[in-house]
Amino acid sequence: YPTSLRIVNIIKAWLGGLELDEKLFSCVFAQASFLSNDLEKHLLGNHYFVNLKALLFAGVIFENTRWLSVAEKGLLTEIPEQILEDGANFELSPMYHSLILVDMLDIFNLSGCYPAKLSINLTSILEVYIPKMLTFMEAMAHPDGGVSFFNDSADGIAPTKAKIESYAEKLGFGISPHDSSKPQIIDNANSGYICATAAGNKLI
Repeated sequence: YPTSLRIVNIIKAWLGGLELDEKLFSCVFAQASFLSNDLEKHLLGNHYFVNLKALLFAGVIFENTRWLSVAEKGLLTEIPEQILEDGANFELSPMYHSLILVDMLDIFNLSGCYPAKLSINLTSILEVYIPKMLTFMEAMAHPDGGVSFFNDSADGIAPTKAKIESYAEKLGFGISPHDSSKPQIIDNANSGYICATAAGNKLI
């Protein structure tokens, strides 16, 4: 998991303008090579998802077709398994939901930058699930935008709701904020969460 985060963060920093010498590139390649032979299938969940994301990024940048193939095949299986129909991450932690949503947005961003290297199937499934995930995050957020503390959620781990929504908007996804002044009940039947708002109050 830490190796996966490191690979993606270094590549993202490089894509954002950070200069990397040959030694650092070789180091990232070696880490991706190690990761490709040590995916966390024994843990699955968010660990395996982040492994696949890192392998996808490394596969694109280093033009490694094997890494790309493993990553795409895995993501096409894991996305519909880990994201429920109401948009919730299957671990049912709003904090993990936000983290996985950022991963999904990063992958979508990568697909836009390198459309010839990633399949339409992967882009299409992201376009289906990301809006659902944004809707679920909106429903589950506290009125001040903070993450709701179900399961192991905590402040300061995932990016804020505002930052995630800003990122999504830059990638072309629409944001539909809920009006807490209106009486409303949202039944997220797949994840089991119900959200109700009335007169500026919210119950989750």
